[in-house]
Amino acid sequence: MMYTYTILRASEPLTMLPAGMVGELEVILQGSLAAVTEPDLPMEVLQANDETLLQSVVQHDRVIQDLFAQATLLPLRFGTYFVSRQALAEHLDTHTETYLKTLDSLQGKAEYTVRLTPVEIGDESGRSPLSTESDDTVGATGRDYFRRKKQQFESHMQLQQRQHQELDELKRAIAQQFSLVLFAEPQAGVERIHVLIELDYRDTLISVLSDWQTHSTGWTLRLDAPLPPYHFV
Repeated sequence: MMYTYTILRASEPLTMLPAGMVGELEVILQGSLAAVTEPDLPMEVLQANDETLLQSVVQHDRVIQDLFAQATLLPLRFGTYFVSRQALAEHLDTHTETYLKTLDSLQGKAEYTVRLTPVEIGDESGRSPLSTESDDTVGATGRDYFRRKKQQFESHMQLQQRQHQELDELKRAIAQQFSLVLFAEPQAGVERIHVLIELDYRDTLISVLSDWQTHSTGWTLRLDAPLPPYHFV
Protein backbone atom coordinates (compact mmCIF):
# COMPACT_ATOMS: atom_id res chain seq x y z
CA MET A 1 0.00 0.00 0.00
CA MET A 2 1.26 3.45 -0.94
CA TYR A 3 -0.12 6.32 1.12
CA THR A 4 0.20 9.36 -1.16
CA TYR A 5 0.25 12.99 -0.10
CA THR A 6 0.75 14.99 -3.25
CA ILE A 7 1.69 15.06 -6.93
CA LEU A 8 4.16 17.50 -8.46
CA ARG A 9 6.50 17.87 -11.41
CA ALA A 10 9.47 15.53 -11.41
CA SER A 11 11.67 18.52 -12.14
CA GLU A 12 10.59 20.42 -9.00
CA PRO A 13 13.49 20.55 -6.52
CA LEU A 14 12.58 19.28 -3.07
CA THR A 15 15.45 20.28 -0.85
CA MET A 16 14.18 18.34 2.16
CA LEU A 17 11.45 15.82 2.85
CA PRO A 18 9.58 16.33 6.13
CA ALA A 19 8.84 13.48 8.46
CA GLY A 20 5.80 11.43 7.61
CA MET A 21 2.95 10.53 9.92
CA VAL A 22 4.74 7.40 11.11
CA GLY A 23 7.82 6.78 8.97
CA GLU A 24 9.90 8.41 6.27
CA LEU A 25 8.59 9.83 3.02
CA GLU A 26 9.62 8.61 -0.42
CA VAL A 27 9.40 10.35 -3.80
CA ILE A 28 8.16 8.13 -6.63
CA LEU A 29 9.22 9.37 -10.08
CA GLN A 30 7.22 8.49 -13.17
CA GLY A 31 7.96 10.35 -16.38
CA SER A 32 7.31 14.08 -15.95
CA LEU A 33 5.56 13.61 -12.62
CA ALA A 34 6.46 12.70 -9.07
CA ALA A 35 4.40 11.60 -6.08
CA VAL A 36 5.35 12.00 -2.44
CA THR A 37 4.38 8.86 -0.54
CA GLU A 38 4.69 7.14 2.81
CA PRO A 39 5.04 3.44 1.94
CA ASP A 40 3.60 0.72 4.14
CA LEU A 41 1.50 3.04 6.28
CA PRO A 42 -1.45 0.89 7.42
CA MET A 43 -4.84 2.56 7.22
CA GLU A 44 -5.83 1.08 10.58
CA VAL A 45 -2.97 3.03 12.21
CA LEU A 46 -4.58 6.28 11.06
CA GLN A 47 -8.06 5.31 12.21
CA ALA A 48 -7.37 3.56 15.52
CA ASN A 49 -9.74 5.94 17.34
CA ASP A 50 -11.26 9.40 16.92
CA GLU A 51 -8.31 11.17 18.51
CA THR A 52 -5.80 9.32 16.35
CA LEU A 53 -7.85 10.06 13.24
CA LEU A 54 -7.93 13.78 14.03
CA GLN A 55 -4.18 13.87 14.63
CA SER A 56 -3.60 11.98 11.38
CA VAL A 57 -5.55 14.60 9.44
CA VAL A 58 -3.47 17.35 11.05
CA GLN A 59 -0.23 15.53 10.22
CA HIS A 60 -1.34 14.94 6.63
CA ASP A 61 -1.90 18.68 6.29
CA ARG A 62 1.43 19.45 7.94
CA VAL A 63 3.32 17.34 5.39
CA ILE A 64 1.58 18.98 2.45
CA GLN A 65 2.23 22.48 3.77
CA ASP A 66 5.92 21.69 4.30
CA LEU A 67 6.17 20.47 0.70
CA PHE A 68 4.15 23.42 -0.62
CA ALA A 69 6.78 25.76 0.79
CA GLN A 70 9.24 24.16 -1.64
CA ALA A 71 7.27 23.45 -4.82
CA THR A 72 4.03 23.80 -6.77
CA LEU A 73 1.92 20.74 -6.04
CA LEU A 74 -1.45 19.03 -6.20
CA PRO A 75 -2.53 18.20 -2.64
CA LEU A 76 -4.35 14.89 -2.35
CA ARG A 77 -7.13 14.15 0.08
CA PHE A 78 -6.42 12.58 3.44
CA GLY A 79 -6.53 8.80 3.14
CA THR A 80 -5.38 8.56 -0.50
CA TYR A 81 -3.89 5.10 -1.05
CA PHE A 82 -2.63 3.19 -4.08
CA VAL A 83 -2.49 -0.56 -3.79
CA SER A 84 1.08 -0.75 -5.13
CA ARG A 85 3.93 1.21 -6.70
CA GLN A 86 2.83 -0.09 -10.06
CA ALA A 87 -0.72 1.14 -9.55
CA LEU A 88 0.59 4.59 -8.60
CA ALA A 89 2.92 4.66 -11.62
CA GLU A 90 0.08 3.67 -13.94
CA HIS A 91 -2.13 6.36 -12.47
CA LEU A 92 0.53 9.01 -13.07
CA ASP A 93 1.04 7.80 -16.65
CA THR A 94 -2.69 7.88 -17.36
CA HIS A 95 -3.21 11.39 -16.01
CA THR A 96 0.10 13.00 -16.95
CA GLU A 97 -1.35 15.56 -19.38
CA THR A 98 -4.14 16.61 -17.03
CA TYR A 99 -1.87 16.91 -14.02
CA LEU A 100 0.75 18.91 -15.90
CA LYS A 101 -1.87 21.39 -17.13
CA THR A 102 -3.21 21.80 -13.61
CA LEU A 103 0.28 22.31 -12.20
CA ASP A 104 0.92 24.96 -14.86
CA SER A 105 -2.25 26.80 -13.79
CA LEU A 106 -1.15 26.70 -10.13
CA GLN A 107 2.42 27.87 -10.65
CA GLY A 108 3.31 30.66 -8.23
CA LYS A 109 -0.17 30.74 -6.66
CA ALA A 110 -1.56 30.12 -3.20
CA GLU A 111 -4.98 29.76 -1.64
CA TYR A 112 -6.17 32.39 0.81
CA THR A 113 -9.24 32.03 2.98
CA VAL A 114 -11.19 35.11 4.05
CA ARG A 115 -13.22 34.52 7.22
CA LEU A 116 -16.06 36.85 8.17
CA THR A 117 -17.64 36.72 11.60
CA PRO A 118 -20.97 38.52 12.06
CA VAL A 119 -21.00 41.31 14.62
CA GLU A 120 -23.67 41.22 17.31
CA ILE A 121 -24.58 44.72 18.44
CA GLY A 122 -25.50 44.77 22.09
CA ASP A 123 -26.02 47.36 24.79
CA GLU A 124 -23.22 48.94 26.85
CA SER A 125 -22.92 45.80 28.96
CA GLY A 126 -22.16 43.79 25.81
CA ARG A 127 -25.42 41.85 25.73
CA SER A 128 -27.01 40.85 22.46
CA PRO A 129 -29.95 43.04 21.39
CA LEU A 130 -32.20 39.98 21.65
CA SER A 131 -31.12 39.10 25.18
CA THR A 132 -34.11 38.59 27.44
CA GLU A 133 -32.17 40.36 30.19
CA SER A 134 -31.39 43.51 28.23
CA ASP A 135 -31.34 46.70 30.30
CA ASP A 136 -33.88 48.11 27.84
CA THR A 137 -36.56 45.75 29.14
CA VAL A 138 -35.57 45.26 32.79
CA GLY A 139 -38.35 46.73 34.92
CA ALA A 140 -40.62 47.34 31.93
CA THR A 141 -44.13 45.95 32.07
CA GLY A 142 -47.19 45.67 29.87
CA ARG A 143 -47.20 47.66 26.65
CA ASP A 144 -43.90 49.34 27.46
CA TYR A 145 -42.19 45.95 27.71
CA PHE A 146 -43.56 44.73 24.38
CA ARG A 147 -42.74 48.06 22.72
CA ARG A 148 -39.11 47.75 23.78
CA LYS A 149 -38.94 44.11 22.72
CA LYS A 150 -40.30 45.13 19.31
CA GLN A 151 -37.61 47.80 19.01
CA GLN A 152 -34.95 45.25 19.86
CA PHE A 153 -36.32 42.85 17.26
CA GLU A 154 -36.42 45.56 14.58
CA SER A 155 -32.84 46.57 15.39
CA HIS A 156 -31.76 42.97 15.05
CA MET A 157 -33.52 42.61 11.69
CA GLN A 158 -31.90 45.82 10.44
CA LEU A 159 -28.51 44.49 11.47
CA GLN A 160 -29.11 41.24 9.60
CA GLN A 161 -30.21 43.13 6.49
CA ARG A 162 -27.10 45.30 6.63
CA GLN A 163 -24.91 42.23 7.06
CA HIS A 164 -26.45 40.58 3.98
CA GLN A 165 -25.87 43.72 1.94
CA GLU A 166 -22.27 44.09 3.09
CA LEU A 167 -21.51 40.43 2.42
CA ASP A 168 -22.94 40.70 -1.11
CA GLU A 169 -20.80 43.79 -1.72
CA LEU A 170 -17.63 41.98 -0.65
CA LYS A 171 -18.43 38.93 -2.78
CA ARG A 172 -18.96 41.15 -5.82
CA ALA A 173 -15.73 43.06 -5.17
CA ILE A 174 -13.67 39.88 -4.86
CA ALA A 175 -15.31 38.22 -7.87
CA GLN A 176 -14.61 41.28 -10.00
CA GLN A 177 -10.98 41.54 -8.88
CA PHE A 178 -9.98 37.85 -8.96
CA SER A 179 -10.93 35.05 -11.34
CA LEU A 180 -10.59 32.01 -9.04
CA VAL A 181 -12.96 32.42 -6.10
CA LEU A 182 -15.06 29.88 -4.17
CA PHE A 183 -17.79 30.89 -1.73
CA ALA A 184 -17.99 28.13 0.86
CA GLU A 185 -20.87 27.22 3.13
CA PRO A 186 -20.74 29.03 6.51
CA GLN A 187 -19.36 27.13 9.48
CA ALA A 188 -20.73 28.03 12.93
CA GLY A 189 -22.01 31.29 11.44
CA VAL A 190 -18.62 32.25 9.98
CA GLU A 191 -18.59 32.98 6.25
CA ARG A 192 -15.62 31.65 4.24
CA ILE A 193 -14.33 32.82 0.88
CA HIS A 194 -11.48 30.94 -0.80
CA VAL A 195 -9.33 32.87 -3.28
CA LEU A 196 -6.56 31.44 -5.46
CA ILE A 197 -4.12 34.16 -6.49
CA GLU A 198 -0.51 34.67 -7.42
CA LEU A 199 1.60 35.42 -4.40
CA ASP A 200 2.47 38.82 -5.91
CA TYR A 201 -1.26 39.76 -5.74
CA ARG A 202 -1.51 39.29 -2.00
CA ASP A 203 -1.23 43.04 -1.39
CA THR A 204 -4.09 43.63 -3.85
CA LEU A 205 -6.29 41.22 -1.94
CA ILE A 206 -5.38 42.88 1.36
CA SER A 207 -6.23 46.28 -0.13
CA VAL A 208 -9.66 45.11 -1.30
CA LEU A 209 -10.43 43.60 2.10
CA SER A 210 -9.13 46.61 4.01
CA ASP A 211 -11.29 48.99 1.99
CA TRP A 212 -14.34 46.79 2.54
CA GLN A 213 -13.70 46.46 6.29
CA THR A 214 -13.47 50.24 6.62
CA HIS A 215 -17.05 50.57 5.39
CA SER A 216 -18.45 47.48 7.08
CA THR A 217 -20.05 47.61 10.51
CA GLY A 218 -21.70 44.18 10.46
CA TRP A 219 -18.67 41.91 10.10
CA THR A 220 -15.18 41.38 11.43
CA LEU A 221 -12.71 40.03 8.92
CA ARG A 222 -9.70 37.71 9.11
CA LEU A 223 -7.36 36.70 6.31
CA ASP A 224 -5.70 33.32 6.83
CA ALA A 225 -2.09 32.54 5.91
CA PRO A 226 -1.47 31.23 2.37
CA LEU A 227 -2.19 27.53 1.89
CA PRO A 228 -1.80 24.90 -0.83
CA PRO A 229 -4.68 24.98 -3.35
CA TYR A 230 -6.90 22.56 -1.42
CA HIS A 231 -10.18 23.84 -2.89
CA PHE A 232 -8.97 24.36 -6.45
CA VAL A 233 -7.76 20.91 -7.54
